[in-house]
Amino acid sequence: MPTIRVPDKRNSHTYWPDELRGQGYVGGLSIYTGVVTLVIPKPDAQNSQIARDLRNLAEHFQHKAEIEAT
Repeated sequence: MPTIRVPDKRNSHTYWPDELRGQGYVGGLSIYTGVVTLVIPKPDAQNSQIARDLRNLAEHFQHKAEIEAT
């Protein structure tokens, strides 16, 4: 899984992995933030694709939460 590194210093640069560039995450990216989440949809992704992927991620995190609770 690629990792985006955001330094905690004011005058610094974010590290954007080549793997993400290769997957099409370049140019103007829309970023949606929430309480504990950050969503950066791939450029030109359809809303239906984003919704499907978010449902899949929600199921993944729900499963992990259930395992942690045991």
